Amino acid sequence: MQPVSHFFDQYSAKLYLDSGEVLTPCSPDIFTQENQERMITKLESRLKEKGVIPPQDFLMWAE
Repeated sequence: MQPVSHFFDQYSAKLYLDSGEVLTPCSPDIFTQENQERMITKLESRLKEKGVIPPQDFLMWAE
């Protein structure tokens, strides 16, 4: 399978899956300018572990 990107809006904490589904996997309050990349990487790993997104997929976000 080809990797697919899913968009995560850290300001609203909404995850837009390629299927059109929109999830809110966490609170936007956990993101700061200093930790956003680390927290989004952690979120991506957790979503893969839980099977929400396939292992080859990845998250994109606005910086």
